[in-house]
This record gives sequence, structure tokens and C-alpha cells, in this order.
Amino acid sequence: DGVGWPPWEEFNGDGLRDRTRTREKPDGVTRIAVLGDSVTLGAELSPREAYPQLLEARFASEGYRAEVMNVALWGWSTRQQRIAWQRIARSYRPDQAVLAVCLNDIPELFNNLSRPPPWLARLHEASALVRLLVNAEGREIDSVERLFAEPDAPRVREAMDRFFEEVRALRSEVEADGAAFAAIVFPFRFQVE
Repeated sequence: DGVGWPPWEEFNGDGLRDRTRTREKPDGVTRIAVLGDSVTLGAELSPREAYPQLLEARFASEGYRAEVMNVALWGWSTRQQRIAWQRIARSYRPDQAVLAVCLNDIPELFNNLSRPPPWLARLHEASALVRLLVNAEGREIDSVERLFAEPDAPRVREAMDRFFEEVRALRSEVEADGAAFAAIVFPFRFQVE
């Protein structure tokens, strides 16, 4: 285990807030990789209180031999979760990958991938007039609510297209690696209420 950020947290050698696991899966064990963001990580909870660890403990208490890997970090969107599958999780040969989606992943993915060309970014940094004309913040999706308030807006449609493109790409990679794929969605409070 190593020290991560924040420095008082324990992280394993893969940079995850999870226990260290062997690359070789023990015989008779089902291995599940949960890909997520701060909700999956268990932000503001102790590591053992994060839901992947609770799920693993529940499986153990019921006599089911399963490892549930917590493959998550703060602020990760679907793109980072796909990269985490490629660079970390797949080497453990999980039987199942679970993509844990929070709805803020959709605007974050869109906003992060909607970058102007480098020359315009340099002008944007140097000129108040260019910042006014470009109106970058006005083109971003500023809240999850916008996904529901303006579902037919071009930026919302593009955000949804990018999101589902990432989900399909991840599913294809997971299945090509011989694992099953599932997704869960954590709704925002306003949707539940």
C-alpha cells in the first residue's frame, strides 16, 4: 500500500482506495470490478464503508466467495472509468465489470471533451474580448438539471451521445476480455424527490 491523496487515506499499489489483491484470481472466487467516481470510492466515508467493500463483506457473510474491487477516484467520468478498466482492472481478470454512473458524469464528460483548438485556447487565456466572444461557460452544461430541462438542446444531445459512446466502448472492451458488463445509475436527490 502507498500514500495517496488526501495523504491520510490508504491507497493500494494501483492508486485505488481498496485492499491489495493478487493478480491471479483465487480458485472458486468471482471477481467483480466496480468502476466509478467519488460515490463508489466512498467519499467522506471510511474505506470499509464504501459500497463495493460492503458488498464484498455481505457476499462473505452469506458464504459466497467474491472479491469486489473498488476501481474509483474522485471526479472520474465515464472516460476515466474506461481508462481505469484498460490500465488497472482488466489485469486482474474480473468476471464482471460494473459501471457505476452518477448523472454528473454526463455533463463532466461533455465539458471536459469540448475543448477548443490550441490556438483559440491561447487567445482565450490572453484576451478578455476573446473570452467574451467565445463564451465557453455558456456552451457548457452547467448542471445535471439541464439534462432534464433541455433534453433536445444540441449540447445535451451531444453530451448524451458522447456518454453512450463511452459506455458502448467500455462494454465492448469488457466483453472482449471475457467479462460480463453491467451498469448502475445513482440518481440525484431531485429525481428521487
